[in-house]
Amino acid sequence: MKKQVKCIFLSFLFFGLNASLNAQSKEIKFFVSGNCSMCEKRIESALKVKGIESADWDISTHICTIVFKSSEISEDKIHRTIAISGHDTPQYKAEEVKYQKLKSCCQYKRIYSE
Repeated sequence: MKKQVKCIFLSFLFFGLNASLNAQSKEIKFFVSGNCSMCEKRIESALKVKGIESADWDISTHICTIVFKSSEISEDKIHRTIAISGHDTPQYKAEEVKYQKLKSCCQYKRIYSE
């Protein structure tokens, strides 16, 4: 009987911890300016940082889908990281110097104001 109680207790403990760890993961989607496959590679490479589990920028819709651990990185930091790579987001505009350093095929029409 004691073994069964311990087993049940450990099961609840395990599932509780597992659920709490999964609860930290969050998915966001937002528009990121860019044009081509080089932009896609640059954006997704910039997002290979601690706390981001996956990042996918869709070349046709320009929507970036990011799954991240909210306890390790903020949405604001994600937007800033993309802007630092040279691409505009709804929250941050890339610095003009960074934008100008992009290859001509990557220089998208800028739609966000400062």
